[in-house]
Amino acid sequence: MSSFLVSNECLNLVVMAALECSKTRWDHRKVTTFERNELGNRLFDLNVAALNERYGADATDMVRNSGYQHLGWDHLSSQHMKSKRLPALKAIRCLIYQCCEGDVADSPGYQFLEDLADEYVLRILVMELESDPKYRDAPWG
Repeated sequence: MSSFLVSNECLNLVVMAALECSKTRWDHRKVTTFERNELGNRLFDLNVAALNERYGADATDMVRNSGYQHLGWDHLSSQHMKSKRLPALKAIRCLIYQCCEGDVADSPGYQFLEDLADEYVLRILVMELESDPKYRDAPWG
């Protein structure tokens, strides 16, 4: 297996997804209480830790000039954000895979990613169902 440093775009999609999820926690702290950059940097550090587990000191050269940068998606319309939900889910799954090296897979950050994936899948499913006319027209009670 190999591991790589995910793109800034990937990290931004994961951060976007995380900030939509109100139940997911990182070390007992609600993820929605994080600033975007703080969360992005934690995810970046988790990815780097996995690289270090996989490649040792060589990983430092891979990330020397890297770091998380928020891409400024605050201005996007809700329709544009909706179009990013499936790519965000894939980004979460990608980051989980890239971070499953050594002790990183037992860390609170890795558990956060797994919990986030579960909550985000459910969120997408519920949103899709609630927008379906058959669901809206079904009897209540």
